[in-house]
Amino acid sequence: MQTTATTPAQLDQLNNPHNGEVISLSSSGDWTIGTLHDVIAKLKAVVRTTQGVAIQWDIAAVGRIDSAGMLLFIRYYDALLAQKCKIEILGAKPEHIKIYQLLRHYPAPSSSDETFWLKRILNPLER
Repeated sequence: MQTTATTPAQLDQLNNPHNGEVISLSSSGDWTIGTLHDVIAKLKAVVRTTQGVAIQWDIAAVGRIDSAGMLLFIRYYDALLAQKCKIEILGAKPEHIKIYQLLRHYPAPSSSDETFWLKRILNPLER
């Protein structure tokens, strides 16, 4: 069985915005179930501290992405939208778009109504 080295998922905020500036986020690495653990705290911090601003989220440097990685992306993308942010995604590859379209129709979790399957995928990553 052949194994391929993975690169940890990363999320960096490239600027510290001032009045009205666009927040620039950059994601990189492999957004797969085994690499997501450290990026979750950063995603939570961005959502917690960001409201009503424009965001450019560059995902061009994301390598592999599996369903866990895309569900995590969707979850925090939706959380930023709920915070009244305007988000522009940059650098999406065809494989990112394909898995996004496959998974997007599943309902986004809310704090009071998470679906069982999504909770089972994401909760072990958030520990």
